[in-house]
Amino acid sequence: MRPVIILVLASLAILGPPGQAAPPPSGEVVLWQGDQVILADAKRIVRIDRWTSVKTTLRAPADTLWTTYGENRCWALESVHKGSAGEGAGRGEIGVDGPPVYQRVWVSSDFKHWEAFGRLEGTNDAGAQVIVPLADGALFVAKRLGLHRSGDGYSPMYLVKRTPSGVLQACGNVELDCGPMYAPRPEASGDRSDFGNLVYNRKYQVAKNLLFELPSTLFQHGGGFVLGSAQMGVYWAFDPRGRLKRRIQVFDRMTPDDFARIFEFERAVVHAQMAPDGALLIGARTEAAVWFNQRFYPSGPALVEGTPGTPEGRALNEARSKELNPDIEWYRLDPEAGTLEPAVPPFGTPTSVQDLPPDCTYWFGFEWDDTIRYQGGAGPRGEGGCGTPAIPPRLSPAAPG
Repeated sequence: MRPVIILVLASLAILGPPGQAAPPPSGEVVLWQGDQVILADAKRIVRIDRWTSVKTTLRAPADTLWTTYGENRCWALESVHKGSAGEGAGRGEIGVDGPPVYQRVWVSSDFKHWEAFGRLEGTNDAGAQVIVPLADGALFVAKRLGLHRSGDGYSPMYLVKRTPSGVLQACGNVELDCGPMYAPRPEASGDRSDFGNLVYNRKYQVAKNLLFELPSTLFQHGGGFVLGSAQMGVYWAFDPRGRLKRRIQVFDRMTPDDFARIFEFERAVVHAQMAPDGALLIGARTEAAVWFNQRFYPSGPALVEGTPGTPEGRALNEARSKELNPDIEWYRLDPEAGTLEPAVPPFGTPTSVQDLPPDCTYWFGFEWDDTIRYQGGAGPRGEGGCGTPAIPPRLSPAAPG
């Protein structure tokens, strides 16, 4: 029996019976469990027998923003907006149709029927982007936009537990190991920003960036989950109860002080994906590229202040940056053991950024026989070129079911 592994594939899940052509991109969350694979996206959760291709499909509630699988149950996060008669029109994105009035969480234990699990009420709790079921009955909640207040602390990540009345009540914020996101403002300071009486900890720029790129920066596995910053090559491993275990870095010289100035560095990770054995497979730029390329050839948000540059200039710098320190190095990160080891480049994957598609997008996924399937060139170009991430495409209409 293989270990239970959940992969968050905001990019691609490449799945098909051994020896047969794989279907089009099919999901965002994938669970490998023995002879079965479970795919999940905002519209459905599909259970597939890896050898017979028999599929069982559970449609998500009408206004679902996110689904996943964990603790032997299917989960769905639904947004409800004002005037929508229970149907969220904005998919939980603040600024599209306003913030959700509240969000519901649904659960299914039989892969046939959904049951109401609980609801996040009020704009303080609404706007969640993803949820992760935890071992003690709690849920990890993360937002792209906005903060959750717990006591005197503010964080875009927090834990909730269901009360007897069905309300998902916050039971604590989740912080990275950079200190609190906001701290009381020194009385001597006359500068007012952020929340007025609080000072923003700019080391959390790294957290803001990885949350903006959700869900591609969230990796679930049988022993918990991982949050990763592709910009910096830094990963935070959490245990099954949502408690931070450790920080794991591609580059040892990276410090929390660097997290405050993340866009002064070349984007570190080309792509990362959970492998069926529970390890996180990472393709990254070299340390020299991450530290020096944007200094010599700025092409993204690290452009010198006051000189925004031109599209032509950015394109020229991107090309020069590809020639300077072009290698891609591969690593295997074990979130359970907290180790990072060099890995042999998977067969068919590029070993140089000069081999990447012109639009700078690149993903890979796994076949059902655990071999790597290279995928490149699909998806939109990130604003600012290779210096900023391309947001991967959403689910293909040709998904199973």
